[in-house]
Order: sequence, then C-alpha cells, then structure tokens
Amino acid sequence: RADISLSRTSAATGRVLWHEELQTGTGDLMLLQDRINTTLDDAYHGYGTATQQAPREVTPEALRDYLEAAKALDSGAVSRGFEREKALLEQAVASSPRFTDAIIRLAGIERSLYSSTEDPAHRERCAELLDRAGSISPGDPRIPLNRFDLLREIGDTKAAVTVARAAVAARPGDAGAWLRLGRGEALMGDVEASEKAFARSIALRPAWQTYFWMSDARFLRGDYAGTRAALATLLERSPGNSFAIAKLAGVEVQEGHWKKAEPLYRWLIEHRKITGDVSNLGLCLFYAGKFDEAADLFSQASARAPHEALYVVNLADARLWAGRPDEAAKDYRRALDILESQASGGPARMRARSLRLTARCLAHLGRLDEARSTIEDALRKAPDSPDTTFTAALVAAAGQDATACLAWTRKAMALGVPPQWFSGPEFASMRSDARFGELLREKR
Repeated sequence: RADISLSRTSAATGRVLWHEELQTGTGDLMLLQDRINTTLDDAYHGYGTATQQAPREVTPEALRDYLEAAKALDSGAVSRGFEREKALLEQAVASSPRFTDAIIRLAGIERSLYSSTEDPAHRERCAELLDRAGSISPGDPRIPLNRFDLLREIGDTKAAVTVARAAVAARPGDAGAWLRLGRGEALMGDVEASEKAFARSIALRPAWQTYFWMSDARFLRGDYAGTRAALATLLERSPGNSFAIAKLAGVEVQEGHWKKAEPLYRWLIEHRKITGDVSNLGLCLFYAGKFDEAADLFSQASARAPHEALYVVNLADARLWAGRPDEAAKDYRRALDILESQASGGPARMRARSLRLTARCLAHLGRLDEARSTIEDALRKAPDSPDTTFTAALVAAAGQDATACLAWTRKAMALGVPPQWFSGPEFASMRSDARFGELLREKR
C-alpha cells in the first residue's frame, strides 16, 4: 500500500488550488506512476492557461445538491429507486446546465434503473445524458467508461469490451478503465483476463466498488467461494455496505440457504427500500413453502415496478407451486407481454436474462418450439450462467425430453444451482426417472 498526497498551487501566490490524497494497493512504481499521471490529468482537465480560466458555471446550490447525491451513491446508502439522489442531481443540472459531473452521475442512475426495470425510457435518457456531457466536455475520460456501462447493459458485449480496451490503452493509470475491462472480459468468458484486470484496478485504487464488481463477475459464473472472498474484503473496507449485503444474500439464495438469506433481505428492505429486495425476500419464503406470503411480496414488487417481468414470473411460480395453474398461466402471459414489449431490436438485442425469462414463460404456456429456440439464444450469450442452464433444464422437462433435462440439470448443479429449484411441478415429468432422483440426492 502507498499513500500519496498531490497538490496544485498558484505560482504567483503559493495558494493551494487543488489537493488530493490517494490510497493505492501496490508498491509497484510503474503502477504508481500511472495512477499519479492519470490523477494529474484530471486535476488540470479543462483549465487552459492561467489567463484563460474556465468561467464559473456551477452554482453553490448545484454543487451542494451534487455532493449530497454523490455521498449517498459512493457509500451505497441510496434511497428506493434512487429517488432522492436522482431528484438532487436533476436540481443540480437544472440550475447549472453545463455541470458535467452531475450530468454523468445522473446518466449512471438512469442506466441502473434500466438495468433493474428494462424500461427503454431509462436507456434512452442515459444515452441522451452521455451525449450531452460529451458535447460539453468532449475529452472527459468518464464518458467512455459510462458508455461501456450502457453498452454492457443493452447486451452489446463486444462493443463494450472494445471501449474498455481503448480506455485502458489511453489511460493505463485509470482504475475505472481496468474495472470495466475486468467486467467486460468476464462477460466474454475470459476468466484469467478478467481477474488480472480487476487486480490491476485494485492495485491502482482499492475502492469497494471494484471488489463489488469482482464479486459480481464471480457470482455470475457460479464461483460462490470467490464471491464470498471478494465481499468479505469489501465489507471490511465498507461495513454495512448495502450492495455487498445484497450480493451476499444472493449467494445464500443460490446455494439454497434460504434461512440465512431471509434476515439479510429483511435488513435490506428496512435500510434501502429497493423493490428487488422485496422480491428476493419473497423467494426465501417461496422456498420455505410459504407460497401465499411469497405471492403477496411478488405482487407488491410488481406493483412498484410494473415494467419488471421477473417479479411477475416469480408471482406465477408461486401460484403454480401453490396448485393454482390457471392463475399462474395468466401471470406467465402478463410477464411475456412485458418482455415482448421491451424487446426493441428483436431477440438478438435481448440480454440473456430476458431471454431465459421469456423461455420460462413460453415453456409454461406450452409454446415449446419457441421456448427451445429462445433458451438456445440465451445459452449462446451466457453458456455458463447457473440461471440459464437451469432454465434449459426446465424447458427440456416441459418438452418431456429426459435426456436433455438430465444433461442440463447436471450442468446447472455443477454451476451451483441448489436441488430445491428442481422440486417444483415444472419437473413433474422427471419424477419417475430414477436417474433424475439420484442426481438430486447426490447434490443434497
């Protein structure tokens, strides 16, 4: 570890004009040089010469609103749906239309909202804000990083990785660029390159956000031990971090530890009031056999976020497992309508998550040929995703293809899917197959 203090002072008066304290996680002098050079580039960006100072374009009120929002976003202690943070940044931009920092932060919120809801309005607003920031400050290094984030969200992984690689080449001391490259390489399936990029980002700036996204990359490929290790370091550095606690709860769910996950989600609901936490608490109750209570929570989540198909699919599952197939079918149709309305550009532009939800709905509604085609598209995008391989097993079971169901069940379990996921009515056609029963027993 190295602590570095940088200052920029006025040659005429000696007054400190800018100061920053850096913490790094390395003693490698070349990495330290990269970090210092990048930070100094940021310090002098947009100032011109001493006789051509940029005009003051940010009001004190806008700066206060921005700092309050940034504090919440950086700590992870955000309001439900980012409502307060978004309102503060909107105020800042309204009073200071050329306040690039606020515009970029606002774009990040819109991207996060698109990620959780898949409402195209948030995607379009994010792109619009990034274009606006680029027109005000074309050389701002944060803009390509945010473009990477948006490209990743819409599923254009190749373009996102291209942006990340260019950012790393242009600014080798930019921890954020290495972080994006780590996420992009993970999506491309290159685990070694991903881990190296994350390690480089941490060496340059050991921020909690880097540990979080490292944990997320490991989580998505079913490396739950690695996920826990990254989260443990994160929580040491940022105790009570709600993003880390939510990811840890997700690990408990994936590993079938519903009783351990339940108090974590109850804590999250109390402290950050995000709709996804309500739905995830419903999952804990669902797998505890409390289907009516789970359905109530899924209904609440769907009412709060009507564009989120996952909550409707969860509601349909709860009703199906409770023995109400007619009600479940209505919900599967409603979820499918939401997914199809969001599929601008067709299935090729849909993320693996949307494709597997679509496949689930189609399978439950008896549209098996479409379900098979859709899950094949999802598997091409995310061949080692636990959720996607589980859905492939579900589609095979619905089509009474025992051989395919066994193969996908075996792979899903190897990726960490708990046996409880296979205990519902979706797999009724496999109950009499001794091989299926033996496979479930092996993993319990």
